[in-house]
Amino acid sequence: MGRMHEIFMGYVSVSVSAALLTVILLLLAPLYQARFSKRWQYYIWLVVVARFLVPWNPGDGLVGRLFQEGQSAQWLEQGQWLAKQGQAQPAQQNDTVNTVNTVNGGLAAGESSSEPDGADIEREGQLKSGKAGDYAPAVRKAAQGILEHSWKIWILTALALFARKVIVYQCFVKYLKAGCSPVEEICRLEIFGKVIAQSRFTRAAGLYTNSMVTSPLLIGFLHPAVILTKAELSDMDFYYTILHEWTHYRRRDLYYKWLVQLTVCLHWFNPFVYLLEREVSRMCELSCDEAVTKDLDAEGKRAYGDTLLRAAAAVGGFQAFPASVTLHGGKKLMKERLGALMNERKNTAWTAAVSVVSAFLLTAGAVAAGAYRQPAAAQVQTVRQDEYNSWGITKKSDAYYYKGRRIRIFMDVRADASFVRFHFDKDGKVDVKLTRAKDFTITGVSGLTEQETEEILEDYDQAGADDTGEKQEILNPKVAVSRLRIGELEKVVREAVEDCKDGVWYVIKHQGVQYLYYNGVPGKYAFQPKLGKKKALIKIVDLGGTGEEYVLLAVRGKLPLTVKYGGKAVRYQAVSV
Repeated sequence: MGRMHEIFMGYVSVSVSAALLTVILLLLAPLYQARFSKRWQYYIWLVVVARFLVPWNPGDGLVGRLFQEGQSAQWLEQGQWLAKQGQAQPAQQNDTVNTVNTVNGGLAAGESSSEPDGADIEREGQLKSGKAGDYAPAVRKAAQGILEHSWKIWILTALALFARKVIVYQCFVKYLKAGCSPVEEICRLEIFGKVIAQSRFTRAAGLYTNSMVTSPLLIGFLHPAVILTKAELSDMDFYYTILHEWTHYRRRDLYYKWLVQLTVCLHWFNPFVYLLEREVSRMCELSCDEAVTKDLDAEGKRAYGDTLLRAAAAVGGFQAFPASVTLHGGKKLMKERLGALMNERKNTAWTAAVSVVSAFLLTAGAVAAGAYRQPAAAQVQTVRQDEYNSWGITKKSDAYYYKGRRIRIFMDVRADASFVRFHFDKDGKVDVKLTRAKDFTITGVSGLTEQETEEILEDYDQAGADDTGEKQEILNPKVAVSRLRIGELEKVVREAVEDCKDGVWYVIKHQGVQYLYYNGVPGKYAFQPKLGKKKALIKIVDLGGTGEEYVLLAVRGKLPLTVKYGGKAVRYQAVSV
């Protein structure tokens, strides 16, 4: 499925972008960890989580451009390989007013190797002579097969990991509830109720003890429950323990941690995502301590620290689920938490302003890092005849003229060397190439070089031979073949295409045009028409790539069509609409 592969590419690109943000935050930690609040340091990671989870960007960004350039290089390499194998041939383009540029220069067979300057033509000649290197077709085919199915490996692994986490968590909660005993002491319930009332929570909440638990923890999303150890707690320790765990619930830390777990599953292949998980877990406890003690005096903070120490001393071998929230988080973290309590940091307007600006800059950095964006499936550009007229190119009937002389080969070429229009007229006398800038404006008109002309004529001589090797009429000027996208079709034809089955070839006939359609080619494709006066042969060639695409060609005229794919003739279903 091409769509799934594009989603996979998007997630790979944002994985790279988010990894860059992770590195930036970790490198800058010495600058902000003693100055900014623990709350800021906890929630700033949501920017990184969002970059991991959202494979979209308003622009390409740094990583997006790298991915686009890498893909373009891949198609160029494949096009050169095809040229070397002699599979790339120029093809006639549609001479209608609107012409279509498909993505990545994937036009008719041979257009990806159309070279506008002498150096590139020389390089093409080296490719044809075998001097520019070789590729092992079997290795290439195997690599393309792996790329085609890489999204399946990614999504199946992600689903399996997340399903396992959900099942383990459910078993963990079920196991805990089975061994829980409700707390019935009135004084404890009153303290618990007071803490809940302060948070304005209106639903029922549970308070239990469990002999298997060695550190208090919170479970439940909609129906929360605090589970305590069997150890005897003083009223002070009980109060701070409940306050800590309920602060986790009030801040929705369980949701945050599960969002991180989803991120870990989707980006299981990225080592930086595990650093993210570690930092979020660490800052969750530090920021919770900060929230609990923000209104306490020095004596209250000392009492809270003593509660943490006693909780650490009571910890045994029971391990909580990674996405749960507990009072104790390990000896190393406990030392850091106690140190943070002792080093009281004063909030100032200046610090708050800098922290807000820093959060904005990191968010801007996430956007600047960017993501891979699939180019538009087809970019329709209007070619006006008056554009040609201003450069001395006129049109009469089906023929083009340059300053009154009939044109034999007319090439309208974009900045990326793909064709806007390719027109061949065997009765023409001059060969003309019109070039365009990236913004589609015309930059000049020139004649074709002798080498360019010879190669194109040689290709058309080859296109004029049928399967028996006999020469036919080189070209039927009344027939043109053009590549389309489904969105460009008339409604009645589009509906017919939507009714077509995948993996079946169709020729849909409508108002003098035959639409060749097939859904299921592996990636990009090229087409090579051989058009005679009595029949038309369309050869479809795979250009490699990943995912699944569809073939959609419009053939003007009513010539009987023969379609070959992979060197073999295919059977198609004819449909008239």
